[in-house]
Amino acid sequence: MAARRSSSDLREFVKENERKIYDFCFFMGLPPKDCDELLIDIFRDFGDTHKKYWGTDGHAEPFEKQLVLYQLARSHIEQQGMMNSNDNNLGRDTRYYPKIEADLLAEWNKLKGERDWASTVVDRLRLLELDFRFPIVLRDILHFEDEETAQILGLRWGVYRQRLHRGRRECAEKFHGPRAVASEPRKKETLSEVRRDAP
Repeated sequence: MAARRSSSDLREFVKENERKIYDFCFFMGLPPKDCDELLIDIFRDFGDTHKKYWGTDGHAEPFEKQLVLYQLARSHIEQQGMMNSNDNNLGRDTRYYPKIEADLLAEWNKLKGERDWASTVVDRLRLLELDFRFPIVLRDILHFEDEETAQILGLRWGVYRQRLHRGRRECAEKFHGPRAVASEPRKKETLSEVRRDAP
């Protein structure tokens, strides 16, 4: 009886998190086909981990399971990202892309209705280093709390806050586009100033 309840609870947990895990993969910059394949791998590994740590009764706090699931997802995304960068980034791509040049923040409401809006956002997020992209996606897109995000990433509190703060600054620059940033004079910030300004 307990095993049947555990299996039912696990199915419910998977159903609740399936879309969010897909969005995690997608907004981290993986192509939709890779997201679909990765989703299967992540949940298969989670099922194995679930059996190993929680056995047949499956008793665990909801966030404990979620933490393990998203840590597995993060690990898979990192591995996939490294493979994609080895395959695709053999040289710097200098072609002109209007979507990368446009000021997304200035035209947010107009562009938001476009069919490929999510892909446009992902193109900008992909310009961020992984260390800064992970906190942005988990905190600002998937809406995890700060403490949860730091735990998923396995970071000390100060390191997490620094990466989130710097990531948000760089994200704003990428979303404004190079023309807007170039036309707006800004003081150059050092890493220590970024840390000091972090809330």
